[in-house]
Amino acid sequence: MDMYFEDFLKDFFGKELFETYQKNAIARLDILRDFELLKRKFKGGLKERCMVKLSYLGEYLDSKKLKELVKNHNDSNPADLKVKKKGAANLEISPKLMRSFYQPLFENIKSKVKQLIKQAESKEELIDFIFMVGGFSESKYLKSEIVNQFEREQLQILVPRRP
Repeated sequence: MDMYFEDFLKDFFGKELFETYQKNAIARLDILRDFELLKRKFKGGLKERCMVKLSYLGEYLDSKKLKELVKNHNDSNPADLKVKKKGAANLEISPKLMRSFYQPLFENIKSKVKQLIKQAESKEELIDFIFMVGGFSESKYLKSEIVNQFEREQLQILVPRRP
């Protein structure tokens, strides 16, 4: 999922600033760490606020430059994919844009789960539970997608407290 976010940043920043972002390992890690926290709490709702802190780029991305980047992005994208500048160095991402970072990954996960369920059913094995484990299982959005797709009376989705 980080790959899709970074694809967005590549387009948003432009070639020169994106290269600076890639070379500045500390700023990149800080931005990705903040994005990690954001993606874990994102629920997929269309009214959620999704804020990414870009101040880690310091002098390379001042308030004026960010305002220009926001304008360029919004001029070339539909209204539901627009972003907003918040404060000096924060970027508010629209919920639909945020959801777009998840979708390719979700499709792969759901496809793999379907495949595993079919394998079990072909051997006439019963599946009572799907356990979601790993850090990304903390995503409420992922959990809701898996529950909506697979949970039924005889198949329960479980996520441990510390997946």
